Amino acid sequence: MALLATVVLAGCQPSRTAPGNVFDPPAPAISSSSTMSPSPPPGIPGIMSVDEFRSLLIGKTWMSYEPRHGTQVTYIAADGSAFLWYPGNRVILPSRWAIVQQRQHFMYDHPELGRMQSMESTAVICFQYAGTSANPVTGNTSGLECANSSVWQRYHHDSRQGDVLGLSTMVTPPFPLSKDKSTLALLLRRTKSVQSKGQ
Repeated sequence: MALLATVVLAGCQPSRTAPGNVFDPPAPAISSSSTMSPSPPPGIPGIMSVDEFRSLLIGKTWMSYEPRHGTQVTYIAADGSAFLWYPGNRVILPSRWAIVQQRQHFMYDHPELGRMQSMESTAVICFQYAGTSANPVTGNTSGLECANSSVWQRYHHDSRQGDVLGLSTMVTPPFPLSKDKSTLALLLRRTKSVQSKGQ
């Protein structure tokens, strides 16, 4: 599953109104090349229920890092809207989010059977962006990006309560976001510095 990412296509400006209110995340595909475990192991890292995932995510600003995408920052609001700051983007991208429970496959190493695949029920968050956006790594142009709770926790290493960077009220970011790994504390200091100089 791809890490969340999207960029504005050249020449397009997204609406500050996040698209749609309700949408159905796609059913997960199962690889035919993997062997299904006869007895799935408990405790695969990061598996959560919808309520647990909502409690973890909502009302917070999150930072993720993955080498292909670089650093990304997302604020997830309780009203179903979210706002993404992506490296190189000249605008903050609004979206709508939904969290559902899905059965998805997880790969793990069995001590006797080797590499195995286990079907587990887990919470999945999906973001629906405007039709003018595209994922620069996967090439996805549908505007729909999803991640299960395990993937989310693997890549999102920093969070703060609230919209600490003010992403929900921004149209343009205070400065170009670098792909380099960073922290919310560093971005917050730089954002405040840029904003104070502009006053």
